[in-house]
Amino acid sequence: MYASTILISLLSATTALALPTAQASSGSNGITVILSNQATELGTQTILADGKRDEKPPVGSGGPFKTIEISVGDKVKNKDIRCQVLDNGGKPIQARRGQNLDTTFSDADKGEWTFVKESKVSKIICDPKFKANNLNQRSNPPASDPSGDSKANEEIRVLLANQATEDGQAFILNNPTKRQELAVRSNVAFREVTLTAPASAKDLRCQVQDKNGKAVTIKRGENVDVTFADGGKGKWTFKNPAQAAIGKIICDPAFKKASA
Repeated sequence: MYASTILISLLSATTALALPTAQASSGSNGITVILSNQATELGTQTILADGKRDEKPPVGSGGPFKTIEISVGDKVKNKDIRCQVLDNGGKPIQARRGQNLDTTFSDADKGEWTFVKESKVSKIICDPKFKANNLNQRSNPPASDPSGDSKANEEIRVLLANQATEDGQAFILNNPTKRQELAVRSNVAFREVTLTAPASAKDLRCQVQDKNGKAVTIKRGENVDVTFADGGKGKWTFKNPAQAAIGKIICDPAFKKASA
């Protein structure tokens, strides 16, 4: 009985083992990362700095945990900041929230993410450069090409996304030598598009059209166009976010760079 009383007292005194709440960060200028395991009543919250990449081990306990919640303080300027947790092998842990599967996690006032697999956590990283990976949105897998042309089997990836709502959908094409069209069966208001192409298709350009078949004007830096390339420079954003209900993606070797 005496030993049990001591154990309970120790657990009560250890903040890492008391299931925390997101309200703890209200009014702060930090990012609170809450790791929990309801089954074992294990929890920890770690506060990371805003405005820069910050890395810390979880306070008090490394788990194993089943959920993660990001709580962005009221004074944090970047409300879309995303964080990542690494397992003991240094690999990013996957978690799901609703239909979203990812390795970087945001607040967005949508609550906790659930780990795909219960895991110990060695490190927490919050970085303004982190973007949603949308791992479950890998649509339209490439079909095999009977011609055996090696170029036809190189993957081209077009990603439509809206970081604010954590929506994303990826489309895979496999032949940069011919025109390819893919229908977009989604009513999500996308705000950006990213093309990832192999070196052999570095000049390939694509286009997104709205539900009425009109080319959507996009921009990246000083470039404004109705077709877009990879160029190793990342995403293009829609010039007019209201024109964001996409109906079709077209990639065509005949497309040329042209000011819109």
